[in-house]
Amino acid sequence: MPRDIDIGEDIDHQRKVWKLERIAWTVMAGSIIAAVCGFAGHGLFSERTVAPREGDFIVDYQRFERYHAQTQLTLHLTGDTADETRIHFGADFLRNVEVMRLEPEPERAELGANATAYVFNTDAAGRIVVHYKPIVSGRLPLVLGRDDAPLLYLEQFVYP
Repeated sequence: MPRDIDIGEDIDHQRKVWKLERIAWTVMAGSIIAAVCGFAGHGLFSERTVAPREGDFIVDYQRFERYHAQTQLTLHLTGDTADETRIHFGADFLRNVEVMRLEPEPERAELGANATAYVFNTDAAGRIVVHYKPIVSGRLPLVLGRDDAPLLYLEQFVYP
């Protein structure tokens, strides 16, 4: 059947546009799936629970965070506890976050060269929740310790 109307179509160009459009849709769908799974913040692949080999605590935290978004990390104290428990936070972590609050409130803070220890009044096993906001983007080292046990080295990634 002959064509009566000349519309000036360029089918090769149109195929290139369709191919580019399919690639763009695939990238957008992949981004949404990654965000839902936790690669852009809280989610399945971001949640971590870690316990040091020689320590009486368990840490729940997010591997991926967002710049200036409030988040938290939870320390579950296990085992025998004394009247006081010292939780040591590395200086790099405290320098790169804004601590909003600690639950429960610590009795006092003890400053050290490479860490700050928060002293909590503990009669039994419990939990300590640290609410904070990252104030830098990129790699965020997190060093934690309890009393005189070996330190636990973790890492978070903060998206800009």
